[in-house]
Amino acid sequence: MMRKWALLFLAFLLAFAALPVLAQEEARQETVRQLNALVEEYLDAKEYIYDFEDDVFTLDFEMESSLASCTVKVYVYYDMVSVTAIPVMRVPEANRDALAKFIALANNEVFYSYFRMDYGNGWFGTRSAQLVESVLPGMEELDVLFHMPLNDLEDFGDAIAQVALAGADPQEAFIAAMAKLEE
Repeated sequence: MMRKWALLFLAFLLAFAALPVLAQEEARQETVRQLNALVEEYLDAKEYIYDFEDDVFTLDFEMESSLASCTVKVYVYYDMVSVTAIPVMRVPEANRDALAKFIALANNEVFYSYFRMDYGNGWFGTRSAQLVESVLPGMEELDVLFHMPLNDLEDFGDAIAQVALAGADPQEAFIAAMAKLEE
């Protein structure tokens, strides 16, 4: 009988200990719901066409640079909103070292987003992110978060294409891109 009470008491303790974890998970899910609604409101206000699946908004954009087009993905997490702009093209293996150097130079000049590349498969793009600790971002914050990866990809797109596809010198392409931005 004593053993039965001990097991019952142990089960009660385990169930009681799980309550804070369940409450934290519910709070995280509620934050994700609120952030999804906020991003949806923002995209609808801009009249953007998007797909939504598994807390990811996906949009396609035409670009004026040599990159031609990109896919934008807005990822919603319980503690962050992240925006990634990904061109359709991939960097051939022979030009990945050069683009890595270009990315290092360009990242020193951009502020709200940054360039990145998967060296193994040639995938590259730009990313911005905002942590969400206790206050949800407003529409102005979402606007910067959303558009800076696109703007930076557009601003450096011609130079990126020259380096990534034609094997141009990354230092020279970077200098030309900066001169064009200063015009």
